[in-house]
Order: sequence, then structure tokens, then C-alpha cells
Amino acid sequence: MFGRIEYVNLPVVIDEATLRSIAETTGGKYFRATGNNVLKEIFAEIDQLEKTKMDLRNFTSTEDDYLPWAIAALSLFGLAVLLRYTLFRTIP
Repeated sequence: MFGRIEYVNLPVVIDEATLRSIAETTGGKYFRATGNNVLKEIFAEIDQLEKTKMDLRNFTSTEDDYLPWAIAALSLFGLAVLLRYTLFRTIP
């Protein structure tokens, strides 16, 4: 109310039977965190399951080369405005 953030606890309705069925069908696991400690345990189990090795030394460098195009666009726009009010001026 009146621009303040208000937190309200709402009941959570989850179809756990369907989620467990999906996990079994796909070969995955179903997790449900009901508290902070349970969430930590879930993350620990997921970390043990993770098999992917990541190489953090590889990265890509990108550059934004929009500045020359922006300067060209603004120059053409300025030229169009200048010509409209000088050389190509319309007489009412």
C-alpha cells in the first residue's frame, strides 16, 4: 500500500505426484525445499551429482562497435535538419 513493499505468505499448492512421475520418467530426481537447511542439503546432493567439468579460463571478449554508426546516423540527421531549414526550405 502507498508504494511500500508488502510480503504476504501464500499457500503453495504443488502436484507432487505428477512432479515425481515426471522425474521418474525422465530419469531425474524430484526435490522440494521446505526450509533453508533442506535447501542446503539439496544443493549438496545436486553438487555431488554434477559431472560436468567447467573450464573457467576460457572466455570471449566482445566489443560494441555501434559508435561509428551512431555518429554517422546523427550526422545525417543533423544534415537533413539543416538542409530542411536552409536550402530545401518550403515557402507557405
